[in-house]
Amino acid sequence: MNDYLQRTCYKRWMNQEYQPQLVSVIIPTYNRGTALVESLDSVIKQTYRPIEVLIVDDASTDNTEQVIEDWSHNHNEPGNFEICYLHQENKGACAARNLGLIESHGEFIQFLDSDDLVAPSKIRRQVEKFVHCGDKTVVYGSWRFFQTTGDKIEVYDVECPIQEEHPLKKWLIEKDTENWFVASHSFLWRRTDLIELGPWDESLYADQDGDYAMRFMMRGGKLVFCPSAWAYYRLYPNTADSIRADNHIKALGSRYRVINRVEDELTTKGILDKYRLALSIRYAELARRSALYYKDLAKLCLIKSRSLSPTGKFSVKFNYWFISRIIGITNKQRLGYLIRRTTAIPIRGISKTRDVPIALVESIEKVRTFDDSSKAN
Repeated sequence: MNDYLQRTCYKRWMNQEYQPQLVSVIIPTYNRGTALVESLDSVIKQTYRPIEVLIVDDASTDNTEQVIEDWSHNHNEPGNFEICYLHQENKGACAARNLGLIESHGEFIQFLDSDDLVAPSKIRRQVEKFVHCGDKTVVYGSWRFFQTTGDKIEVYDVECPIQEEHPLKKWLIEKDTENWFVASHSFLWRRTDLIELGPWDESLYADQDGDYAMRFMMRGGKLVFCPSAWAYYRLYPNTADSIRADNHIKALGSRYRVINRVEDELTTKGILDKYRLALSIRYAELARRSALYYKDLAKLCLIKSRSLSPTGKFSVKFNYWFISRIIGITNKQRLGYLIRRTTAIPIRGISKTRDVPIALVESIEKVRTFDDSSKAN
């Protein structure tokens, strides 16, 4: 049992035995209805077999169970495509994913949120890619955002892949600027790696996917890009409809815990110096995000950012108003002088790829097949 399993006190974890070549698709859901069916449709259309789908209902209060029962009745393919419905008390998406992992039987694991989509050849292409990959490798693909507006669906430009030679640095520097991350359903995992990696952290209110991926990278995990394996991430015009609550105090606290956990582990491994600048930028961006909602956390992040900076100065440039709100009028003049002398590290703002859609389509089917050609090699 690894250290993370010991800390989380899991009494039961994934079985070491598995069905070779089987892909387990784990879908946590809560009151999703129509969107869940659209996600399931994108799985049944996969050109890969065999697949098992584990739908983990996080105590939905709507007709989710009936929706799953009706859909399963028409789509179950014994021995080839099988569906398992699991129910748990309301514990959140991470607990649902963990239950799905425990009950899974596949050699490969695909996580999929119940409102997102995968292209028809995604899983097949990633399984094929694993043939050329060594141990401790996760394969990820290209992906786009999409959102429904009126009777049309907007599709946005492709998101930039990570630089595979420095994946942890890339993730740390740009994750919290809201313009870059790898969508969790873009990945395809090996079971053996997740057995060792351990459960998703059920105590986090935000950045659970970042925590999971960075834990993997800090343990020597490698990311391999498969550009033809497409995934689609749903946006909501009304942010109240989205599960994410980035500005919530608990969410901000969770983001701090994730960064701090990375810092502690890198320190323990004796490689902190390689990541000082990346961590400094990450703390600074969290300070910027926390300024209006969690001032004590913002102050703490500024202290951490400066202490980790290789130069001893702030690694990003803050405007005068921002610093005033955080530290108050007393120290404003002194720090203002310091900030004016600080050389800024260029950080991209909100992703331009999300400003204007590149296409309008009429159906969800056209979203999930937007980039996919099953005839291509």
